[in-house]
Amino acid sequence: MLPEKLTVAVLGKRSGIEGDIKVRSLSGELEHLETIREAELVRGNRQVRVTVERTIRHGDQLLMKFAGVDSPEEAARLTGMEMQVERGQAAKLGPDEYYHADLCQCSVYFEQKCVGTVKSIVFGPENDLLEVQGEESVYLIPFRKEFIGEISVDSRRIELLEEWILE
Repeated sequence: MLPEKLTVAVLGKRSGIEGDIKVRSLSGELEHLETIREAELVRGNRQVRVTVERTIRHGDQLLMKFAGVDSPEEAARLTGMEMQVERGQAAKLGPDEYYHADLCQCSVYFEQKCVGTVKSIVFGPENDLLEVQGEESVYLIPFRKEFIGEISVDSRRIELLEEWILE
């Protein structure tokens, strides 16, 4: 079953004196974030339900002001939290695009042999990496068409094209 909530952004540093905070989109798109009115902020076991009072574009980021967060100090306590929303509020996917949460827990197969399970996505400067937990090792596999073949999120299956990447 696919997750109902998706992480769409990470909260950055506070901005200004009224409790605004910088928001970095994980998809690189801002339009869907501008329409969010309610979200859940998550860090570890801490979850905070918030209502968005305003959203302002600031370069390639957004500034958001949450109800009840009225000072720079209150905003600073939210830095690093992940913003989660219902699946329907996340950025729309294009062809060959996937939500990271949907890739996690997929099994990775080379030919018909399961080599491990995706535990997380590591954000890299060139491309993202799938962190795959194998029986005895953890592998970092570039999420690139040279290494990754067919992906079926519904079947929770990812095809690995090159076995040598596991060495």
